Amino acid sequence: MPVKGSEDEKILEQLISLKSYEFEAVTVALFKQLKDVTHSITQTRLSKDGGFDFRGHFTLP
Repeated sequence: MPVKGSEDEKILEQLISLKSYEFEAVTVALFKQLKDVTHSITQTRLSKDGGFDFRGHFTLP
């Protein structure tokens, strides 16, 4: 866990406060910015099944 009052804690709190579809959109955007990971990721429609609503494949370095 991040140190109390740290910038990391603030970021974590912001992520926790997101609605599920907002979190998924942020996750997709973050993966798209990774330069060391070859990937194809697409956000899919909200399904309300409790899982992530995106699909893709990754080749890790």
